Amino acid sequence: MLRRPILIIVLVLLAGSWAFPPRSAARPTPAGETVVLQLPWPYQFSAAGFVAAAEKGFYAREGLNVVIREGLPGRPVSQVMAGHAQYGVSTSALLYYRVTGKPLVVVAPLFQKSPFVIVSLRESGITKPHDLAGRRIMTGTPETSAEALAMLHNEGISPVLVRRIPRPGTIDDLTSGRADAIVACQVNELPAIDRERSRFNIITPGHYGIDFYGNVIFTSHQELKEHPERVAAFRRASIAGWEYALNHPDELIERLVRRASTERGRDRAYLARQAMIIKQLTLHDIVELGHNNPDRWRHIGDTYASLGMISPDHSLTGFLYDPNPPRFSWNHWGVRLAASICVLVLSAALVMLVTNKRLAREVGERRRAEDELARYRNHLEELVEERTNALMEKSEELVNAISERRQIKAKLLQNEKRLTRLSQYDPLTGLPNRLLLRDRLEHAIERSSRSGKTVALLFMDLDRFKKINETLGHEAGDRLLREMARRLKSFVRRSDTLGRFGGDEFILVLEQIEDFRFIAVMARKTLESLAAETQLDGQQLFVTASIGISVYPVDGSDAETLLKCADTAMYRAKGLGGNCYQLYEHRMNARAHELLVMESSLHKSLRAGELRLFYQPQVDLATGELIGMEALLRWQHPTRGLVLPGEIIPIAEDCGLIVPIGEWVLRTACRQLKELQQHCGTAVPVAVNVSSRQFVKTDLVDTIARTLHETGLPPRLLEIEITESMIMHDLDAALAILSELRRMGVRIAIDDFGTGYSSLSHLKHLPISRLKIDRSFVRDVATNANDAAITGAVIFLARTMGLEVIAEGVENAAQLDFLMRNGCILGQGYLFSPPLPVDELVTFIHGRCDSAATALAVLQAFADGRLAAGNEEWDGQG
Repeated sequence: MLRRPILIIVLVLLAGSWAFPPRSAARPTPAGETVVLQLPWPYQFSAAGFVAAAEKGFYAREGLNVVIREGLPGRPVSQVMAGHAQYGVSTSALLYYRVTGKPLVVVAPLFQKSPFVIVSLRESGITKPHDLAGRRIMTGTPETSAEALAMLHNEGISPVLVRRIPRPGTIDDLTSGRADAIVACQVNELPAIDRERSRFNIITPGHYGIDFYGNVIFTSHQELKEHPERVAAFRRASIAGWEYALNHPDELIERLVRRASTERGRDRAYLARQAMIIKQLTLHDIVELGHNNPDRWRHIGDTYASLGMISPDHSLTGFLYDPNPPRFSWNHWGVRLAASICVLVLSAALVMLVTNKRLAREVGERRRAEDELARYRNHLEELVEERTNALMEKSEELVNAISERRQIKAKLLQNEKRLTRLSQYDPLTGLPNRLLLRDRLEHAIERSSRSGKTVALLFMDLDRFKKINETLGHEAGDRLLREMARRLKSFVRRSDTLGRFGGDEFILVLEQIEDFRFIAVMARKTLESLAAETQLDGQQLFVTASIGISVYPVDGSDAETLLKCADTAMYRAKGLGGNCYQLYEHRMNARAHELLVMESSLHKSLRAGELRLFYQPQVDLATGELIGMEALLRWQHPTRGLVLPGEIIPIAEDCGLIVPIGEWVLRTACRQLKELQQHCGTAVPVAVNVSSRQFVKTDLVDTIARTLHETGLPPRLLEIEITESMIMHDLDAALAILSELRRMGVRIAIDDFGTGYSSLSHLKHLPISRLKIDRSFVRDVATNANDAAITGAVIFLARTMGLEVIAEGVENAAQLDFLMRNGCILGQGYLFSPPLPVDELVTFIHGRCDSAATALAVLQAFADGRLAAGNEEWDGQG
């Protein structure tokens, strides 16, 4: 009988020793184990994290002795595959190498954004992917230039249209003219480019949907299979080193300088610039270092496949290292314990098989006792359940009441949050609204007064947004505003405040500013972000903005004053043509006051009879014969003298006077032309410009018909000039208006042709009779090949469609010669005559009247007052 317990004890001891092995066998990585890390570049800040891990002891704490080797691009893959190094650093091209037969494993990406960009000289004009067509670009090998090729592919640019030079390029290749653009690494090239930033343009593939990794730690499949714990230890120590390096850049710069002699241009300033760029590429404050996204790698693989570099059915199996794999192993203590229990159970079963009948009876009795105990337990549970049900029934009403109260409270809290958000945030963009912006600006001023640092206010207004709204509609305008808000939020610091002030106006509050240059950097970054290409309803748009900047405490000590100053500076930037920023200057208030005075004076000018009409003759280029004239508005200001349309029209549009002024021009031009026709006997047509607001008014046709009837001018002598954008806003409505005017006999001309975006397929169906070439093209036809080509194409297009074409702004013989050689037969400009007041126009017509007597009669009519000089009393209507 004594043998059986001894046998059981022996089996228990054996199973326990197998389930719980000695602690010394738990760590498979011996201390001081030497491995080699192969870098693709010399010592610079791209190696800072690994140097920190080595010199701060992170590798040593993991039991590793890491030897770091410098190298050249492409070398790490060959070194790791040959077994000369266990670990290396490369680019997203690792996926290409893996699919093409190299058993590599990605351990951890360091850069969440790829460092590769396309760089060109500023004078090359290459600012976007489409500008690369037909240009020479140094791209390197296919796998390293995949991002640039993918960007061109996404933008619909065939690789055959780009003259690729398959070798790596440098800045010297640009400045020497060996290439028009190069594929460059931001980390290596941009610190040098920053010294002469104004000389270069930079195209980032990431802005066009190409999202690759950069500086990826990798190893071989064999290393992961044979030393999984060593791979995990190397990854932990490397990421810890990079965390330290990004948080202590100055210390690592000194270590790098001491570790190896710097190359030409790679001094401390160079390394500091590298550190700043690398921190931006790692997204250190947003994404955990070493974060590996399988979806991103699938995107990279799909990009390679779209370029034909790899097969579309490639697989990522085994390519991405999992730092937290399921740890099931026969060596696991839980598995060992379960196996030991099984051994014990089997041992006990064997012992019980050979036990005597007495033990069997004892077991049977014990089972009967357990069954009885189970019956009592079940009875007790039934009693407890009955009592519990009774209590639950009695407390059900109380529970329901508590639940309803909680639901009501939750709804009240939810409604309160919704009301708070509606009162403080813009529902279209989700940005802080005007109320919350003012509150945050006031708090920023309070904090600045305590800290002594500066607060800057950037007041942004989108240029020509009103035209986009009128052309594409308000729904498209709302989508554009949301896109602009998204771009602005992408680079604003957490400590700053971005909000929508109203309409197309945004405000950015910059706090804790120590260096005024940072304000200019943020203003330029804002302009660049907004100016990137935008696709909206099939239209390619390039939106620009005007930015006004005010600074606390220089320009004001309260929020209201800073807002007013920034708004004034913004209007100054808009007055300079937009797409720029202006710092507030105190003399800007004087200009703002001057504009208000001008607006008030323009209202009075309608009744005071200060408006004038000048006429610029239109002639046959071959014979010099007068064939028409264009009516041009002037304002005879009592103190400023003669004001030109460039100042009148914007003020009239802003204050709502453009429609009544336009009707005054139409009525005055028809009346004066009728009187000239009666006295001179010459039927010369007059062209009158119509504003966009006049055109969209439903009574334009009635207004023109009534004016012709009142003045008695034949409809064939009136020509209405409209622009392309006015037509394309609502093509069906425009076609109906123009068709009705054509049936009346009024001629239609497209003004400033070539500066808009009309469709030729629609243009050919419109009832127009003449195209006017804008003066911006005519000005340089003799010296600019592009303007010459455009002007020639417009002339050919008009003649093909059976339309007359007239060139504006003809000022010299070279322009005249070009136009006549290319088939343009009509023109106007200072070469023939400047715009003339009505009395001087009589003198001009004198040489073209049938007789001197007729001309003298016209002059006498002016002298007698029968032919008005261009001002009728304003009746306050229209």
